[in-house]
Amino acid sequence: MEAVVAIRHDATDIGMARRSVRDHLRAWHVAVDHDVVLLLVSELVTNAIRHGAPPSDLHMRWDGATLRVEVVDGRPDALPAQAAPDREAEGGRGLHLVDVLADRWGVDVASPSKSVWFELRAG
Repeated sequence: MEAVVAIRHDATDIGMARRSVRDHLRAWHVAVDHDVVLLLVSELVTNAIRHGAPPSDLHMRWDGATLRVEVVDGRPDALPAQAAPDREAEGGRGLHLVDVLADRWGVDVASPSKSVWFELRAG
């Protein structure tokens, strides 16, 4: 099963993306921790809005064993960088959370866009 959600680069799109992903997780009976998925979706969509450029989309794919979520944006030169979390900073923990909670994650660049993705396995 696959789905694509357009992202307009507006802060309200973070909540919209979460709701859309949540609805698909339920409809597809995805057997992974939904709270973890929604947290990681929030982080990737937020990063795309803050550091990326339109056009952007969120892609989901569930094959019955692995959920893959990708956020694509139109700025291949703005690669995400994982930094050590700073307890005093208001942000900067997104990729650290993705690294800790996802089974796999990465960045694919194919000009004129990039894709930041994560995977979670069922069970």
